[in-house]
Amino acid sequence: MALPDDKELESIFGDAIDLTTFKQILEMDEPGDNEFSSSIVFGFFEQAEETFESMDTALSDKDLEKLSELGHFLKGSSATLGLIKVRDGCEKIQRYGKQENLDGSPEPDAAVCLERVKEALTAVKSDYEEVETGLRKFYKEDEDDTTRIKDIEISFIQNTITASLCLLLFDKRLSSLPLALRRYRHSQRPLAAARTPPTTSMPPKLTPTHFLCIPLAGVQLATALAAFRADVTSAMSFGLPDDAVRPLGTLHLTLGVMSLKKDGVEKAVEILKGLKLKEILTETRLAKDAKTSAAVLALSGGSNDGSQLPKTNGLSLTIRGLHSIQSAERAAVLYAPPSDPEGILYNFCKQLQKPFQDSGLMIDENRPLLLHATIFNTVYVKNNLGPRGSRNKRERLTIDARDLLNRYDDYLWAENMPITRVALCRMGAKPIPGTDDAAYEVEAEVEFEP
Repeated sequence: MALPDDKELESIFGDAIDLTTFKQILEMDEPGDNEFSSSIVFGFFEQAEETFESMDTALSDKDLEKLSELGHFLKGSSATLGLIKVRDGCEKIQRYGKQENLDGSPEPDAAVCLERVKEALTAVKSDYEEVETGLRKFYKEDEDDTTRIKDIEISFIQNTITASLCLLLFDKRLSSLPLALRRYRHSQRPLAAARTPPTTSMPPKLTPTHFLCIPLAGVQLATALAAFRADVTSAMSFGLPDDAVRPLGTLHLTLGVMSLKKDGVEKAVEILKGLKLKEILTETRLAKDAKTSAAVLALSGGSNDGSQLPKTNGLSLTIRGLHSIQSAERAAVLYAPPSDPEGILYNFCKQLQKPFQDSGLMIDENRPLLLHATIFNTVYVKNNLGPRGSRNKRERLTIDARDLLNRYDDYLWAENMPITRVALCRMGAKPIPGTDDAAYEVEAEVEFEP
């Protein structure tokens, strides 16, 4: 699916969607395939409709606390997709449910709050219907193209079979013709059935609201990023858009994403707070050094003076080089890979994932964990104008990064950077007032024990 430009999106959604946020979701799709983003969007539809039903019930029961919880949940899910009108309406429901005015001041009259919730719920349902219509229209274009392709394939197959039968008519060995005809007749399916994709029992993918990560920070990283930004955005150098270079406060290693309601957030925070980072690190080292330790014990006659016990200090990493997610000739996302001298970072991160996956909170993406710090991403470029693609849509902005990658192939972003904490963050980086930086809202974090 070609990434559309802002004008095309505005013509469909108007001011109902934050384009930058929505394009981040589209960026997750594989080239030519919108399955991932559409599954998130249509999964959100189911969540929203269920939540509206729960809101109606809570309103009927005059349960302001429940209304506040539901408003908070749907606000987070809609914000993840950039549905700003729905988000703002849900925030009103959340505040009124907490018996607050929009400015945060208390409103002791429950009847007044219930009436305000009723009005806000009516408005947010209307806003939801409007944006739902736009999203279904947006994704229908690709469904229509898929259907046309399938029709062409079916027509080709049918014509091929027909041609084969015609050849059989001229074959001298006509005795085989009845059998061939019978096979052809029984192999045919109605055209409608051929066009209908097989049904599956796979549940829709939920809208990610949070992610587990290792935040990256430090003077060396800040200096290296500033130098990179100055170089690549200079008209005398590569002349790349400044918006594509990620702010320092957003740099992190993603360990996994989650779709959490209020109780899910509380559970995730509880799991996070229960992580003993030093113990997990020690266990990771033990697992890696098990064979070495066994060999040392054998050579020493079964004695161990403690010199071969795993280290108990923290873990440091080095970030060096620059790579592209896509081909270098048509790059859109550039990242820097981390490494550690002990070679245990990956397994350490997998152990951090485990309790969240075991609890069912963390989404299983069915692909290897790619530890990386995103340095450059064209999805954040305003008025992203790539070349015209199929159906005359704008392609996602890409760059020829071959020279850039060569220059920064061995670039040192940070060396021996200590990992100090693991955090649970909300999706969607927000600007830091008074600065050029941005950061993700931290739901909770845990630090390495001293």
